[in-house]
Amino acid sequence: MTSPVVVQQETIDVNSIYYKSTEIGLDSINKLKLDRIKEFLKDDSILEVLIVTYMDASESKDFKGLISTKRGVFLKKYLVEEGISEHRIYLEPMKFEYLNDSKSADVDEETSRRADFKFFKD
Repeated sequence: MTSPVVVQQETIDVNSIYYKSTEIGLDSINKLKLDRIKEFLKDDSILEVLIVTYMDASESKDFKGLISTKRGVFLKKYLVEEGISEHRIYLEPMKFEYLNDSKSADVDEETSRRADFKFFKD
């Protein structure tokens, strides 16, 4: 279902957006990814998207997923401002998630600071 985007000779996976620690907004690569997702949604008016956002490993339990919630709200707002109907976008903020069993590598923390996009038709 994913169509890759080519940026400066690099193929970009549009299923996920990765963040620097505590970042909420979009850098230029992530904006290109989100714009591709926007076009994908505009091309199919009954397609819906679930945006699953994850908090940083360094985020205190006191935040209770504040960063992941803000990331989701930011992404949804951007898509709505770009013409995607609000009722087609669902948010699911999550806690930090390790992607492998080591639970210690910096790569885990970097790849877990992300937003995943899951497309479906109701």
